[in-house]
Amino acid sequence: MSLVKETLRTLETKIAEANSEARGAEQAGYSQEDRLRHLFKEREEIYSRLAEMWLPSFERDGFRRKNSAMHARAQEIFDSKQRKRKEGETAIYEAEQEKLKLEVQVDEFTSQIHEKEEKNKDVENFLTALLSESKEYMEAQAVVDTARARIERHQARVAEFEEDKKEKLARYDADGHFADLMRKGFGTSGYQSTTHFTDRVVALFTGFMRNYADYTFLKETMPTYLKEEGSRLESELDKVMEKVLTIRQAEAKNQKITDLAPEIRELIKKRRLLAEQGEQIDAKIAAYQKDLQVVDDKTPYERQALQEFTDYLKGEGLARLVGRARESDGDEDNQLVNQLMDIEREIQTQKIEANTARHTRDESFGRARAYKSLKGELLKGGYDSMYSSFGRKSNLSEIITSNISNINDIFEKDSKGLKEKIYFKL
Repeated sequence: MSLVKETLRTLETKIAEANSEARGAEQAGYSQEDRLRHLFKEREEIYSRLAEMWLPSFERDGFRRKNSAMHARAQEIFDSKQRKRKEGETAIYEAEQEKLKLEVQVDEFTSQIHEKEEKNKDVENFLTALLSESKEYMEAQAVVDTARARIERHQARVAEFEEDKKEKLARYDADGHFADLMRKGFGTSGYQSTTHFTDRVVALFTGFMRNYADYTFLKETMPTYLKEEGSRLESELDKVMEKVLTIRQAEAKNQKITDLAPEIRELIKKRRLLAEQGEQIDAKIAAYQKDLQVVDDKTPYERQALQEFTDYLKGEGLARLVGRARESDGDEDNQLVNQLMDIEREIQTQKIEANTARHTRDESFGRARAYKSLKGELLKGGYDSMYSSFGRKSNLSEIITSNISNINDIFEKDSKGLKEKIYFKL
């Protein structure tokens, strides 16, 4: 296996490991949620038994109805989540199967590219030596080198901007007033708030509109410009590269030899299209995963149910039961209260473990997306072939290793995972 293939396989292994870790955490989170549901049910049953002991009959009936209604609401929320999860997981599975088919084709093209380059090695050396005496060829090659240098300068500019953007956006995200106004959509047609006057005062004294313009520039305007400029530079490079290949082909024809460079170039183009399709599928999968994260968060409907439960406690419906049990001389109600305390402790433990599992899942899926994005950048650029417009990167193994380390470092430093796309130093 060639060094190029080995390094790409390393990347594939990292993707598989991150996805496996994410799915394991996801299943652990589901198990903990199911355990929590049973604990809530046990807690409800103990409260009911205490009610039977201590509440007057007219209050007891009201308590039962309230408790039953809250349980039905919780079950309804759980069932709704399960349906949404199944829909999301099915969509992810179908998208992943589609991606697998693409990856088989990408691997086939990659193998053909490397095999044809190996076969073309002698022809390459012969033509390179012969054309080094051609003024036309050397001038065309110099233009290619200049175009590549422009792209490298552009990539350095993008890297610098990404660092600056990450630092500035972090400050905006940490600004509570700015974040609150952004969430409400202040200054846009989608603005919704019950505190219009206060929002206007806060916006005025914090310079929100000026900051919003800078925020939009960092998030949208500049990234769009840099992407378009990068595409323009790549298009120019492709054109001058074609001129070099045209001269090569003419010389190969004169020498009556077969040059495989055009075939390899065509394979590189086809693989690039497949890699771009793969990125689109990855974006769909990422969107589905984000939807699943939303499902796991508390919905407004669920928050409303919890608020009703809290209001009921404040009305001393349940709290009274526990208090009276503590005041009594009997053993049975005290035992029930002790069971309640044990359940509450386990509920808190399970909640912590469930949150940890969700964090691990989100972070692992984030790393998998970053690895996939790196692989896509490498294949689209054709950095594993000397016949791509960018040319082969002789230190491809070091590049991949460095970027993998960069991805891991960023996720270790940022407990919430990446919010922005990683810029790969290629």
